[in-house]
Amino acid sequence: MSQSKLTQFNPPAFLTDFTPENAKRWSDEFVSPRMTLEADLVTQFYNEVTSDWEDRRYQANISWIAFPNNVTHQNPGSDRARWEAADQEAPTGGPRARQDEYCEWSVQRNESGKIVRIVFTCEGPEYWSHLAKWQPDTVLELYRHHNPGFDIKREDLFSNPDGSYNPHNKWNAPMDTGCIMHLVQRNNTLAAQFHLGGQSTVLRIDQNGRPIREADQLLRCSRLGGAYRNSDPHIGIQINNIAHNKAMITIADPLGLYLDNFDGNAFEAPDGHNVNDFWKWTRGTPADPAKGRQAHWVRAVFEVPADKPYVIGDLEDRDGNRIQWGGQVADHIQVRLTGQFIQEGMHSAQSYHCISDAATFGGGKDEECACDRAEGLEDPGFCCY
Repeated sequence: MSQSKLTQFNPPAFLTDFTPENAKRWSDEFVSPRMTLEADLVTQFYNEVTSDWEDRRYQANISWIAFPNNVTHQNPGSDRARWEAADQEAPTGGPRARQDEYCEWSVQRNESGKIVRIVFTCEGPEYWSHLAKWQPDTVLELYRHHNPGFDIKREDLFSNPDGSYNPHNKWNAPMDTGCIMHLVQRNNTLAAQFHLGGQSTVLRIDQNGRPIREADQLLRCSRLGGAYRNSDPHIGIQINNIAHNKAMITIADPLGLYLDNFDGNAFEAPDGHNVNDFWKWTRGTPADPAKGRQAHWVRAVFEVPADKPYVIGDLEDRDGNRIQWGGQVADHIQVRLTGQFIQEGMHSAQSYHCISDAATFGGGKDEECACDRAEGLEDPGFCCY
């Protein structure tokens, strides 16, 4: 059964910030060339816009916990320690370096130190860089619209020495303002998503010729990113499993990372109010059953309404812990990537041995690379690409 052909990639979340002309430029100048680049490297990944296929498309959601598993790995046995660490700037690695699961947040507190607002985003920085280059006034309007109560000026955002947009500007990078627009952690990019999607389609075998079907082994074999992240190993093995079914694979349009779910039932309010009501999706698009679309959300705000006599910091989890850090909430958020495949059973790809250090770095042992040896903030996730 055929379906209508995709002629242009949509902006993430079907956002309508771009003019029609710039929406086409986003597809033609950013998304499509990078999808073609990845498709040219492997045999079971394709660019949906440039391909001639009109086969029935099937989709598979891949989701993971938003809390950074690298931080959990570094703080074994202590929820308090890992929650606190995830909300603090790291000594190296740049802004929000520890928040590396394609979800980042900023926390706002009141005079007594209680949390009143947490804002979460999973929106890739490349979208904002292009929007700033083509429509700078739109960037300023969006910052002001989504962050009310802050005196945001144009020069705050376009603060690079040459006057260009600075993703690490004072209203986006800090973790303690409750003001945030998009991802800044160095591995949380759309380009990384595209590359991970493409490379995960490669079938791997070990030194004895046996298929590699376990997530951690596949990640290390194919150099798919950070071994201790929730996202990379899970994305890799889920896409690879589809590749083993001999399908052609891509990332579903609109390409992006999405906030998939929040479980407010993990918390209790002092008056028994349903905590899910305090979670508001603020940027993206809701589900549209008529078009067969699921929801695509890239931003959310967690805040108790002003008419309540308490704030987010007064909510408790099931163990009686009051919310003191954004990481406590991130434990109950799911982030999503959607894969897409066609022609299942029709593509028999060659299997390959593991990528060696010799190929990747010009020397070293085959079973170990710099990414594997490094841990935590010294593991930049996609350093092996």
